[in-house]
Amino acid sequence: MKKIIILMIFIIIQIFPCLWIERPAWYWNGERWICQTLKPWARGRLWLYFKPVFDSCNKEHWEIPFTDSISVAQWIRWSIDGKKTLWRVRKIGTFAGIGPIICLKSNEDVAMSFQGFENPTNGETEIEKWYGFTDTTVEHPSEVSQWISASDLNNYTIRFDFPNSCQSQSIKIWEKIEVEQCDRACEYVDPDGATIILTLTVIKPWIDRRTGLFKSLPIEPPYIIDIEN
Repeated sequence: MKKIIILMIFIIIQIFPCLWIERPAWYWNGERWICQTLKPWARGRLWLYFKPVFDSCNKEHWEIPFTDSISVAQWIRWSIDGKKTLWRVRKIGTFAGIGPIICLKSNEDVAMSFQGFENPTNGETEIEKWYGFTDTTVEHPSEVSQWISASDLNNYTIRFDFPNSCQSQSIKIWEKIEVEQCDRACEYVDPDGATIILTLTVIKPWIDRRTGLFKSLPIEPPYIIDIEN
């Protein structure tokens, strides 16, 4: 019987070259085990490099080299306490206020950039607008060290470093506007809207950059072979 098993393994090796095959895996959600196998949305999946090795004799001591590896993807958890701001201005002047607060948590560094920011306009004239960034302890506009114009913001990047831990970080976004005497009584908006972009700095090759899910593998073998001694 043992010779038959060895012969079968030898035949399999000849038919199927060395390859990674997916093994059953589960995720514990605190209450139950959830199957992760063959799921693009899985939190974690397991593969075995299928390369059967066998031998037979009567010696007492055997050593089988084994390598265990784990590839961890970068993840991010973020929140923003609002995606719209509205100024209501009764008299002319320069005004500053506290906009949204963004909170981030990740296991690697994150870059925050900006796209499409412009001065609000009524279609004919604009109201100048600037942005500032501070930590959440700052409570007065005099403490904002730098004001960045709306157009310059599109070339501005903020990097959040998570060197040795994934302790959450927060940033407060300030706004400043200047309403002048000849600005008409109407509504002013950013014509095309704007976008705040959070970019992960470490993307694994097996992660789909667009969805954040597992990539579809070129070959997902429909078989799983268990080798028992």
